[in-house]
Amino acid sequence: MFNDADRQHVTMQLMARSADDLKNEHLFAKIGDVWHLVKVGNEEFVDGSMIEGADAYLHTHPIPSHEPLVPSMLDMQMFASSDKPQGIMNYCSHSDVVNPTFWHSSIHPTEESLLGRSYRWGDYGSDGKGDCFAIIADWYRLNKDYKFPIIPRDFYDKNGYYYTLNHQGLCEVKALDSPLEIGDLIVIRVGRHGEHAGVYVGNSVMLHHPMNGVSRLTPVHASMERLHMLLKVIL
Repeated sequence: MFNDADRQHVTMQLMARSADDLKNEHLFAKIGDVWHLVKVGNEEFVDGSMIEGADAYLHTHPIPSHEPLVPSMLDMQMFASSDKPQGIMNYCSHSDVVNPTFWHSSIHPTEESLLGRSYRWGDYGSDGKGDCFAIIADWYRLNKDYKFPIIPRDFYDKNGYYYTLNHQGLCEVKALDSPLEIGDLIVIRVGRHGEHAGVYVGNSVMLHHPMNGVSRLTPVHASMERLHMLLKVIL
């Protein structure tokens, strides 16, 4: 969908901007095979009419190159509300400019992609990465034909009770001593105030994606000592 010519065009656009221009986020719109710079930082739109006719959007994150390129809560809200691919790149890192990451419902995970994927905060994207909720959502999409709604989460609030607070109405809480059923979400404690989760796939194992590791299958008994909640997804 996004070939080398597209990326080269984006790179040339960014290189043409002065250092002062690069202090704020920019927005590009893809029309046909060409990326158009439609907004520079806090300036007015160069051509706002391009927004409605765009095939995809791409914006820059003006963050230091040593910080992770992750979608913000606002980005996630945009992914949820848009029917077009949306991408992020960090123009402080050459690799991110050349290889921007896109999110969209048309980017389909596969059974093979569930195991061994690298960690990145946020939903599954064109870079083949995601976090612990992404792996759960992808398993359900592939095995239950169920699409979780995108629930924005804040990268900087790593210690929040994400599953406790955001899955009311989507899941029902099971008693901790209930028999496990395929598809149950196993929520475990991380530190004092954090949560991590995986999906039970049978045979006494869960599929999960630990932070800064690769997605994997883990024996359930290895995590039950830190069990925080059992959730049954309401389909």
